Amino acid sequence: MLESAIELESLIRVFIDKNFTNLHKNKLSTDEWETIRETIAILKSFKDATKSMEGDQLDEVLQSMDFLIDHIKSKQEEHAFDSNLLASLLTMWFTFNKYYNLTDQIPAYAAALLLNPTLRKQYLDNHRKPLELRNKGIIE
Repeated sequence: MLESAIELESLIRVFIDKNFTNLHKNKLSTDEWETIRETIAILKSFKDATKSMEGDQLDEVLQSMDFLIDHIKSKQEEHAFDSNLLASLLTMWFTFNKYYNLTDQIPAYAAALLLNPTLRKQYLDNHRKPLELRNKGIIE
């Protein structure tokens, strides 16, 4: 939806300008359009990871989730002074944390890693620590 809004931005601006009397409260500022662009950029990694996980990629799910943790963390640092994006990233963090922690309850994920000869137990030992402990202090 956000990508469609950006594609249609010029038409949306013209429409709002022509109907300013009724729509002036719904007009997006330049900063708000930029927030939409940045939100698309932030979510692109999630979109790409989701697409790459379609099919029989169970052993790669946890690796993708670990990549996304680093992605969220870097975006939080990058947007530390943007209250709108930081609020969205905080919501994203708590939602992602919920699903990340659920993978610990499903033995199939650990089994897929253990059965992959290139990953084995070393990956679990090095990467699979509770999200709250790995990233303590990420959001104060």
